[in-house]
Amino acid sequence: MAPTVDTLLELYDQREPITNVTGAWHLHPKTIVFFYYDLADPKEERKELAQMFNRIGLRCNVRMERLERLDVNHMMAWVQAHRDDLGEYAIELTGGNDVMLFSAGVAYGKTPCRLYTRTRDGRYIALPSGEEVKASGGSFTVAQRLLLNNATLDRFGRLTPADLKAPLVDMAHRLLGIQKKHPRQWTQHTTCFQQCASRAEDHAVTILLDNANCREHGVSLGKGKLLTTLLKEGALTKAEACDEGIWVTFASEQIKDCLCDFGVWLEIAAWDALRSCGAFDDVQLSCVVKWDNEKIINELDVVATTGMGLMIVSCKTCAPDLKAVAELNVLGDRLGSAHTQTVLLCMPKANEKLDNIRARCDEMGVHLVDLRQFDREGLRGHFAWEGKTLRTGRK
Repeated sequence: MAPTVDTLLELYDQREPITNVTGAWHLHPKTIVFFYYDLADPKEERKELAQMFNRIGLRCNVRMERLERLDVNHMMAWVQAHRDDLGEYAIELTGGNDVMLFSAGVAYGKTPCRLYTRTRDGRYIALPSGEEVKASGGSFTVAQRLLLNNATLDRFGRLTPADLKAPLVDMAHRLLGIQKKHPRQWTQHTTCFQQCASRAEDHAVTILLDNANCREHGVSLGKGKLLTTLLKEGALTKAEACDEGIWVTFASEQIKDCLCDFGVWLEIAAWDALRSCGAFDDVQLSCVVKWDNEKIINELDVVATTGMGLMIVSCKTCAPDLKAVAELNVLGDRLGSAHTQTVLLCMPKANEKLDNIRARCDEMGVHLVDLRQFDREGLRGHFAWEGKTLRTGRK
């Protein structure tokens, strides 16, 4: 349990606003005082900080106090002048700059108090003991972390957290293997399922793949055919030829919806790798995100938190284009670039090259992950490394 703090004295960091949350999130002070040098509108900054804290459930009084840039005694004098009002107080050393840190050191030297900071490996510790302090509010959920950047997790898309049970996840990995091996056939069958399902009754799990669609997309029954493979894997429970085409019965309405979606199996596999690798605090699939005071809505394939860090994974079942890289880069910037890592997970065909896209990703700070290089365990290991690096703030 984090120690009780009445007042937290914080070095305001205008460059990385998320850093200003670290102390309050771990210690839950009654009052937090941010020291700053130059701010155009400190009242507006205070208002925005208070609103941000409220959004993530932190209830504390927020104050802003200006320091004289070259007078390192100013913080010490302020502490002495307000000592009776501070109660149990501490100084938070995360953020700010070297002059502010020195000011805090002078104040501490005059009147010793508790000190806290975030280390380079992502831990939050007390000084000088180095004892780790766990956050009073626990780990950030995806919804809470999005709120720090004026974004709201409005709802989930095709699949909700309740849908992501072991049988569906295991099937996703099996079917993804088939999709990787036969990408052209998979695309044709998915298109056929989409078109025929759109004409069927709502909630129907048995639909007719009519002859015209079957011929156009190369769908047929028989040994070695994809429909037979889907029967074997349990995605279909029945497939019977008739004069009009092929009647297929899906294992469930959920499986039908997934087989009508080109990228869902890859998204589930990515979600599972992030969730099971042990490096992330919360992982969510298919997040529909709204931005405060805007009508813009984005759907994020997979989102995960690790400490103060946020990871966004965009999944592509082909070689991605430059537009996909640019869109992901913009999202990363909006969600706090210094503490957010964007990942483009793609599944290109065997002969597709990624040299140009990889160069563009490197320029924009997007991590490109080629699924051709990983099996299930390999992908989990890769994301474990990504998550541990992001937690430290080094990305």
